[in-house]
This record gives sequence, structure tokens and C-alpha cells, in this order.
Amino acid sequence: MLMTITSVFAYIVVAVFTIYCVFTRSYDFEEFWTAIIYGIDCTFYTSFLFAVLAIASDLTYQGKFTATLIHKAISRTEDEKVNEKLKVWSMQLLHRQPIVTCGLFAYDWTLFYSVVAATCAYVTILIQFDTKFYSQEDAHNITQG
Repeated sequence: MLMTITSVFAYIVVAVFTIYCVFTRSYDFEEFWTAIIYGIDCTFYTSFLFAVLAIASDLTYQGKFTATLIHKAISRTEDEKVNEKLKVWSMQLLHRQPIVTCGLFAYDWTLFYSVVAATCAYVTILIQFDTKFYSQEDAHNITQG
């Protein structure tokens, strides 16, 4: 899943930069449709990332809610054997909460916000490099003319 999230992030950065380049420099109708296709792909991959993170976040929330329900059941149970099993289950949930993780970080909404922030940062860097490249090319063309 980590490689999938990484490739989605890279594709979104490239797609957004390509859309920027097409809309700022190109007047060709075919390239306009290429940018539209990139935009649709970018929307699809963003929705994929959004769905994965929504499911993972909901799993974490349901795990916490289950722990609350177990505590309520412990206080209302009169059977000692069931009460003991509920206490063991409660301790397990206390020590190991159900979260979705890849080993490096948890899949939750902070990851989504981090991906959005990193995408903005990388696209800004690409735009700055691209602007510098074209300004140097224009300066070279002026001196040659």
C-alpha cells in the first residue's frame, strides 16, 4: 500500500504540473484535451487516496467506539465468566488499538493533509524551475535576434 500511495502522489504532482504548463503556454487544442484527461486522472487518483484514508480513519474510529461499548458491557454484565472475558478484550484494545499503518506512519487524515501540502510544495518548486528555464531561454533568444 505504501508504494501505491507513493505512486499516486508522484502522479498527482506530475499531472498538476502538466496541467499548469498546458494552460500557461500552449494554445493547441489537442494539448488542451490532454490536460483535461490529466485532470480526470488526477481526480480519480485523488479519490482513490481519499477512499483509502476514509476507510482507515473509520476503522480507527470504530475501534475506539468498540472499546467504549465493551466498557459499558462490563458495567452491565452480571455473569463473572463473561465479565472476565470482556476485561481481557478491553485490555487488548487498550494496549493495541486497531489502526491501519504501513509501518512508517498511520493512514489517517493527517496523511491526506501532508500529501496535499507536499503536492503544493513540489508543484511550486517545479513551476519555479520551469519559469527560470523559460526566462533564460527568452533572454538567449533576445540576444541572438
